[in-house]
Amino acid sequence: AQPKAVWNESLTTWYKYRNSDQTTGLDQLIAGILTKPLPPEPTPLTSLPPTATPAATPGNGVGAASGNGIGAANGTGIGAANGTGIGAANGTGIGAASGKGTGTAGTTTPASTTKPATKPDRPRN
Repeated sequence: AQPKAVWNESLTTWYKYRNSDQTTGLDQLIAGILTKPLPPEPTPLTSLPPTATPAATPGNGVGAASGNGIGAANGTGIGAANGTGIGAANGTGIGAASGKGTGTAGTTTPASTTKPATKPDRPRN
């Protein structure tokens, strides 16, 4: 009976904290909880399920290793590392770093090298 008294005291303290220092309704809360059955005990895990490692196949989509899509490593699409598309690192397209297309690294005009006017130095405290 000792652990029950300790649990009741702790529960009462928390209930008062949540309900403006009053215990009105605590008995009904406890009675409602005690009328519900406990869930069944879970069965222990005795072995791990087999893990399937999917083979890397060329495909289309976001992050495709070889194919068409956004972020395609070798193929056509937005952000293609080697291929054709917008932002292609090596290939043809808009913003191509090495290759043919609008904004390619080899054909762009370098930015102006003029420095902005210097501001007069402020006294430091």
